[in-house]
Amino acid sequence: MHFLKDGLKQNYIYLLILIIFSTILFVPSTFDRDLHYRDELRYTEVAREMSETGDYFVPHLGGEIYTDKPPFYFWVLILAKNIFGEYSAAAMAAPSIISAIIIILLTFYFAKSFLEKKYSFLAGIILATTLLFFSLSIFVRMDLLMMVFIVASLFSFFKAYQQQKHYLYLLFYLFMGIATAIKGPAGFLIPLVIIPGFLVWDNNLKELKQMKLFKGALIFISVILLWLIPAFIFGGREYIYSLVVLQTFGRAVDSFAHNEPFYYYFMTLPVTLLPWTLLLVSSFVYLFKYNENMSTELKFILSWFILPLILFSLFSGKLVFYLLPIYPAAAVLTAYLCRQV
Repeated sequence: MHFLKDGLKQNYIYLLILIIFSTILFVPSTFDRDLHYRDELRYTEVAREMSETGDYFVPHLGGEIYTDKPPFYFWVLILAKNIFGEYSAAAMAAPSIISAIIIILLTFYFAKSFLEKKYSFLAGIILATTLLFFSLSIFVRMDLLMMVFIVASLFSFFKAYQQQKHYLYLLFYLFMGIATAIKGPAGFLIPLVIIPGFLVWDNNLKELKQMKLFKGALIFISVILLWLIPAFIFGGREYIYSLVVLQTFGRAVDSFAHNEPFYYYFMTLPVTLLPWTLLLVSSFVYLFKYNENMSTELKFILSWFILPLILFSLFSGKLVFYLLPIYPAAAVLTAYLCRQV
């Protein structure tokens, strides 16, 4: 019993240090600046107009219907404004900072399933200090909020798979649905490219029978419909078509903005993963050179990193932050290398 208590206490200490470290890292930069980046100004204005008009299911910008993004994130910005009392940079960036800290803690817990606590802690530190993750954590963007639920969905899947607790698969579908409601198809594309690829690699496609696919589909669809039905009632068919077909699937498959070549992410990842790029590359070399019998955990992490990278490289529309959800996997792989050496 004393051993268990000591283990729990040590967990809490690591978690507390991660929270304090992340808070000190992220928060100060939001107090000495104004909202000035284009997306920050746009999202803040959409939230302000939503609050003033009371139209919470159909966002507006400049009095016109705003079809670029679903309304969920703007609800969160309104909540932040009500807590802080103003549309300041600190208030509007608070959801990103809180989301980033949650992701760091989830990364710690995921890594702890097969690494010692000190290396799981290191994975959290690596993620927090990675260039792109840090940069997006202090700005007004919805990427981190969506990422919370993508990571939570993957974490739920892996725990269900690893521990054979099949009820956790239902959480996988729930979190995936929420991620999709926040920003669109990336919320389900990333998990749904990782899971089948991992199961094939682990030679265990029969696990699909245990994943409660029918119940899961009902949960996922229900989450989406909780927003889509009111949006259809208040915004009409044209609004739904513009948001779902043109702005989400259209941008992914046949982008009219941010068109980049196939190799774009292979050129940008080494920069956005700084200062850990060389260690991450070394971890790949080590894994494929010395790990002939790769563990289930490593197969899952590699699937998490590699498969979305390939998928998003196939889409014409590319931005560096589209791949942000694979950064926890990169952090865990880097921590794993540190453990081996």
